[in-house]
Amino acid sequence: MRKSFTLTVISLAAFGLIQTVVAGPERIDNSKDKFVAAPAACDPRWYISLGGSVDFPFGDFSNGVSEDINGEATLDVLSRDYDDVYSDWWNIQGEVGYVLTNHIELFGNFRYTHAESKIVTGSVLDFGFFDLEFVSQYGDYNSYGGELGIRYFFMDKEARIRPYVSLSAGATFVDSIGLRAESEFFGNNFTAYDGPFYDETVVGTVTGLVGVEFQVIPCKFSVGIDAGLRWNSGLDGNDSAFEDFANNVGGMASTSNTNVSVGNGAFQSQLAAALSRLNDSEDNHFSVPVTVYAKFRF
Repeated sequence: MRKSFTLTVISLAAFGLIQTVVAGPERIDNSKDKFVAAPAACDPRWYISLGGSVDFPFGDFSNGVSEDINGEATLDVLSRDYDDVYSDWWNIQGEVGYVLTNHIELFGNFRYTHAESKIVTGSVLDFGFFDLEFVSQYGDYNSYGGELGIRYFFMDKEARIRPYVSLSAGATFVDSIGLRAESEFFGNNFTAYDGPFYDETVVGTVTGLVGVEFQVIPCKFSVGIDAGLRWNSGLDGNDSAFEDFANNVGGMASTSNTNVSVGNGAFQSQLAAALSRLNDSEDNHFSVPVTVYAKFRF
């Protein structure tokens, strides 16, 4: 009987070993004890960006004047807008910002703007028996300025594509702008005017933009593009050299026509007064900036 019991135990042990080998090790469910790491928070607070843009300006640059000068000549100067006078508007811009909430950024930017002057024609001083037609060119446009603003993103910081709107305001220092005008007097070319037109001016600016950012490296590096409307206040005119121009032109007319009353200065005074209205406009102007930039968050 002991032998039979021993064989039974051995048989049960062998059966259990075979079942274990066939079934494999027992699975242990410890899912309740597993720790799943939370994704890293997208929470950089500061950023810097660098970009460049082109501008499309519109609005008056100078006034037009059409006036009889002391009954002896007719001054006819066409009005000019910024597109008449300048081309190839471009900007270089840097920006520093702070992430206030999941959707809002506060920022400050600095911008340098440059535009190339163009040659303009179509202005004339008509004495009846001869005309002085002027070929003019203004100085290049250069400005340095900055704005403070707020930007609202429609998507969270984790989104790859983030459309936004922004509003900012500030001031810009515009370099002085001169004017050089040339004409022809009985076959001889001469410089009729080479002097100031606008003084150095600090102008106010307000900008509204619509744009979109694409996160290349989430929470660290993105690229963007925006466009909108920028308002610029007017420039300060400088009339200091218009009287010299009037005296010069009046002197030439006097040598050709004794009817020009240069003796009492009425012609020169009225001509200078008419010219001074060319840059009296305090009209502001607008532009449409289109900017591409890269942004680095930290």
